[in-house]
Amino acid sequence: MTSIPIGERTKPVGRILRFLFGIFLLLVVTYYFFIAPRIITPTILVVLGLTVFYIIADIFINKFIPTINPVFGSLLVNAPILLMWLFGYGAAQLGALAYIGIALLIISLRADPGCEVMSIPGLIFKRHTHLTCFIFSPIDWVEKKVTRLITNR
Repeated sequence: MTSIPIGERTKPVGRILRFLFGIFLLLVVTYYFFIAPRIITPTILVVLGLTVFYIIADIFINKFIPTINPVFGSLLVNAPILLMWLFGYGAAQLGALAYIGIALLIISLRADPGCEVMSIPGLIFKRHTHLTCFIFSPIDWVEKKVTRLITNR
């Protein structure tokens, strides 16, 4: 997990979509903070807990299974946050949305390809992950192919 060459970074459409979706998620979370202010502290604790979890996951993946299949690895790292959002209640759901929103903003500003939930550990350790993302990686692949077709004409 090293730095990304300039040609491997995400293109503008993928970056803009990540940024806008991250802003949207954070606005949704902020709206609920105004409705139920007592949920702010538990939500922040959930975000901090998810951050610690994904830092540990990043260390574990890089140390013990660096050649993990990108899709399988993405399933493993996205499962906890997805389960929190699906089956959690209140602060757990808002914390999951807030974490994804923050992660999307970070990954859009860094222009890193890959799994959004691993962007905070990537920022801390100054590296990127090879794991894919279910929503944005296909957009990046299409945008990269279209850009390549346009520039090769």
